[in-house]
Amino acid sequence: MITTSVVWLLLVISASSLVRGQFPAVCNTEDSLASKTCCPNNCGGAHGDCVDISIEVTQSWNRSNQTSNQTIFKFLENGPPGYGWPMDVRFQWPLRVFHKVCQCKEGWGGYDCSSRCDFGYMYIEEGEKCVKQSESQLYERKEFSKLSKKEQDEYLDILKEAKNEAEDKMVWAVVTEEPMDTDDKPTFKLQNVSTYDMLVVLHFLSAREKDNKDCTAIFNASTNGSEIDFAHEFSGFITWHRYYLLILESELRRIAAERLGISNFAIAYWDWKPNNEDIFNDTHFGKPFPGTITKGMPMDVKGQLFKNGNWPVVCNEPYIQYLDYIKDDKTGNCTKVRELCNVQKNRAQNIRLQRGALKVKESRFLPGDTSIKMALAVNNNNEHDGFRKRLEGYVDLCA
Repeated sequence: MITTSVVWLLLVISASSLVRGQFPAVCNTEDSLASKTCCPNNCGGAHGDCVDISIEVTQSWNRSNQTSNQTIFKFLENGPPGYGWPMDVRFQWPLRVFHKVCQCKEGWGGYDCSSRCDFGYMYIEEGEKCVKQSESQLYERKEFSKLSKKEQDEYLDILKEAKNEAEDKMVWAVVTEEPMDTDDKPTFKLQNVSTYDMLVVLHFLSAREKDNKDCTAIFNASTNGSEIDFAHEFSGFITWHRYYLLILESELRRIAAERLGISNFAIAYWDWKPNNEDIFNDTHFGKPFPGTITKGMPMDVKGQLFKNGNWPVVCNEPYIQYLDYIKDDKTGNCTKVRELCNVQKNRAQNIRLQRGALKVKESRFLPGDTSIKMALAVNNNNEHDGFRKRLEGYVDLCA
């Protein structure tokens, strides 16, 4: 799998204006896509500049291409021989879609360098500027069960709004179709989506071929056994997901303030110690509903958050293929797994969210105090039994 700094150019940090997600919905126009320019609102005027990032991104990829990633890069650029796959949108991200984007000056963030401050900064009306947050101004993340009833209800309301935004409220667009290289002027098609669905697509793109035996066989033949996964099972796992959570938190904070009038939102966490409240219940984050799926397999989730079809699943094909592999030991279809998410089509299908145990040999459990201490005790990050391997769950620790 890819293990160098190129992962930062993919999907998350390729350009300062795009770190918050995929692409701004305001750039989902024929003119923007044809000119490969996404610089809305004049990049905030004095707050940023519209810059061409082609050279910067290409040079970064070229530097990484001098390493063992060469076969992966060729695979992303050209696909496996004989399969006729379209160009991979992840190659030299985001140059397949846009060349010119906003580059924000210190303190400013967002895709237009004017809609919000960067991480670690806060907006000051006096002087209209973004300044670094002091320690006393940092947002506090609380354990979910320690939130008041009102705060818990507001938390769920924010998630519902993020998942089911009205079309005229959608801020983000995602790539929904990859053109063939044979097209005279290949143009990627975008689709405006809700904020939550954008975050699902973001994670999907990081590892869409993962855990598919057909993909593995193709990779073994074309990439010397390397796996394409930009977010898991390598040293960047922790940092990638930390940044991903910052994006999630920032987007939910925006929705909380703009739509629901809730200020200073911060994501909550769950302490799963046995004596603590289980938040996966009908009232909060739902629970599997017995009898909806074959015994021993995942079950549909029910609860207030998911009633009346309010949580349609998107980007579900890799999951369907994986279930086929678990149930019937099928190899799966790599071409289908690699298809970009058509979020609007997926939502119309209104597939229910599922959770539950899979028919796998390994036991699954939430780590207790001993396991956590053993993970934190290690002072290295080696690929055998280091901190990342323990944190990600690939080293057996005492339960």
